[in-house]
Amino acid sequence: MITCLVAVIPWLLLIPAAWLFNVAMRVRHWWWRPVFLFGFIAFTFVAAWIWQFSFLIQ
Repeated sequence: MITCLVAVIPWLLLIPAAWLFNVAMRVRHWWWRPVFLFGFIAFTFVAAWIWQFSFLIQ
C-alpha cells in the first residue's frame, strides 16, 4: 500500500510542475518568470526524490 502511494505521488507532483512551467513561459512580467521556474524545479526535484525513495522501500 505505501509502496503504491510512494510510486504514484511523483507522477501527481509532475502535474503542478508542468503547470508552473507553462505559467513561467506565458507570464507577462519577466521578474515573475524565475519564481515559477524555481517552483517547477522544486516540484520536479521532490518528485524525483520520492521516486528514488520508492525503490529503497520495495
